[in-house]
Formats: sequence, C-alpha cells, structure tokens
Amino acid sequence: MGNIYTFVHYGNTSQRYYLDSYHQNSACAPFITSWPSKVPHAFRYATMQYSWSIGYCLLLLCSISLTIAALIRSQHQDRTGNDTRAQQVARLLLGCAAILTIVLYVKGSATVVDAYNSARYLSILWISAPVVLWPLWRGLRFIRSLPLWFNFCKMSFIAAVWEVVGGILLLSTMYIIQEIPQAQARDQQLTQLTTTLERLHVTRFYSEYWICNNVIFASQERLICGDSQVEKGTFTHGFDRYVQYQWILKASSNPAFVFPKNDYNRIQTLKNLVAQQHIEYHQVDVAGYAIFILARPLQNTRL
Repeated sequence: MGNIYTFVHYGNTSQRYYLDSYHQNSACAPFITSWPSKVPHAFRYATMQYSWSIGYCLLLLCSISLTIAALIRSQHQDRTGNDTRAQQVARLLLGCAAILTIVLYVKGSATVVDAYNSARYLSILWISAPVVLWPLWRGLRFIRSLPLWFNFCKMSFIAAVWEVVGGILLLSTMYIIQEIPQAQARDQQLTQLTTTLERLHVTRFYSEYWICNNVIFASQERLICGDSQVEKGTFTHGFDRYVQYQWILKASSNPAFVFPKNDYNRIQTLKNLVAQQHIEYHQVDVAGYAIFILARPLQNTRL
C-alpha cells in the first residue's frame, strides 16, 4: 500500500484559497459579466471582449440591412445583372448563417458549462468575415461622392474602425504566438504519457474528459479511456463522445486510472477507495501525470 502524499493536504489548502479568490474576483465586475469571473482584472478583460463582440454584431446587422436594401432596389432596376444579385443573395445567406450560429451558441448549454473553452464553437464565424467587413469597404467607396468636410469625418471614422479591427487581429495573432511554447510543452507531455502507457501495456484506463480525448486521438485508438467523475466519495461515469468506449472499458478486466498530479480530488478519492477495499497498487509518475495500476479492479463504483 502506498502512503498518502503530503500534497493531498496542500491540495485542500489550495482549493480553499481558490474558492476565496473566486468570491473576491467575482465582485470585480458584477454588472459587466453575466457569470462570476475567476480571473484578476475581470473588468478590463470583460470590457475588451464585449467591445469587439458588440462591434461585430453591429457590423453584421449593418451588412444584412444593406444587403436587403440592395436586393429590394434591384427588383426595380432592370439593369442590375444576375451576377450582382447572386453576390447579394450569397452575402445575405452568409450573414443569416452567422446570426444563426450566434443564436444557437447563446441558447445552448456550452456557455454555461465552460464559456472560455466553448468559444471554439464560434470559429465558423470566420467564413462570414468578408460579409461583416463589407459595410466598411462599401463606406470607403461611397464617401468619394460626399462633400469634403463630411468626407473627412466619415473617412476618419471608418479608418478608426479599421484600426480597431486590425488591432484585434494583431493582438489575437500575438496571443497565439505566445501560446505556442505552452502548446508544444503540453503536446510533449501528452506524447510522454502515451508512450509510457503503451510501454506499461496500460491500454484501458479511466481519466478525465480532456485527457481521454487527447490520448485516444494521439494513439489512434490503441489506448481507450473513459471519463470519470467524483460523486459522493466514489467514481461515476462522466461524458464520452463515443458510447462504444464505455462498453470497451466495462469489458476490461482491470482498467487503470490516470490523472493529472494536481487533480487532488480524483487522486484522493482513488486512494480512499483502494484503502477501504485493501487493494494494492503501483503508481507511475510521468510528465505531470500519475498512473495507478491496481492489483485488482475497484468495487462499488458507478463506472
């Protein structure tokens, strides 16, 4: 039997501090965010995010309105070509698709479960980016026929909007570049974990949602993992996108357990269960993960 590591007590301490910080930071900007903020400087971050998102929606609505107006005018103008009408219809469909994507995203549960990581579901909006930016381009062409003073004011406004759009794209690109080393480090850790599991012949195991997805994909399904959650002092099955993985785990004679070393809740729950059932286990630490190989399978769980 292994001893209870000292980091378990430290984990409880860290968790209490996290909850205290959570309540303190949630008061930073209660009138800006619709969910409690977990990060410092929440007001600044929320302001930046809401500014560009509101601007995006306004440009999108402006584009759709201009497109509808152009289609209505084209019905009364015989000289409007079919190619022009086709462009306007395509622009309208792309704009409506963007609105539908945003509505489905807002009405879904993804923003409630994990608003930050669930934002990836909006990446498809890039397809409609030309439609969103079209009013700005159209404005540049339209101001040539206006008076000089009005021309200058409107040119300055549109130039400012373009600078904001370009600044957002530049900042986003810089953020992605800064994240590359961390992404490479996580990829190396995943590679080490996958290699170690295959070397130990641990092909069936329980872990958490993201580890399961990444390991299964990286190993091309040579390693099968099931998501596990802690509920009332025991393990219960979590969420797997492919139900067949559940049956593969249930058919396994003695699946292992793999958790991040900082996942104190799952690790402590596992150690409590093996201590209660007098099960010996072997622990292997690799790349920030803890692999638990049990002498016999756990009983009285809902996995």
